[in-house]
Amino acid sequence: MAGKDSGGEGRTFRTGVKIRFFEADPAGVLFFARYFSKAHEVLEEFVPAAGIPWEEWFGGGKWIVPLKHVEAEYRKPLMPGREVQAELLVEELGRSKVIFLVRFFQEEEEACRVRMTCVFADKERLKPVSIPGAIRERLARYLIP
Repeated sequence: MAGKDSGGEGRTFRTGVKIRFFEADPAGVLFFARYFSKAHEVLEEFVPAAGIPWEEWFGGGKWIVPLKHVEAEYRKPLMPGREVQAELLVEELGRSKVIFLVRFFQEEEEACRVRMTCVFADKERLKPVSIPGAIRERLARYLIP
């Protein structure tokens, strides 16, 4: 499903995420580590939907945007064979870092929150750099008020 946003400042990016059988653990629920890959899938859909060229973010030009920290808060298991809703917001926008909040919903109830901290860094020196202005503007539209 193509991602959508709610429009305006403080907007929310939303998309559907399919939970596959092979991603389940022996108990028949999404394996805990798969929430991280699902959150990254949402980020990969968000980047172009927010107007940021995919190659600029993931292509590794003069700068890179590696993950620095990732954490999850599990609330309700996600079951395979379903498409669940996910939303992405920008929780914090610093000089060189951005913290994304990805929330997964099953039947209108929040099932999990994943926070991903990304840092813009010089590709050669691997040192933090300021978020480029045009990208900062696009990310700021999704900043939680």
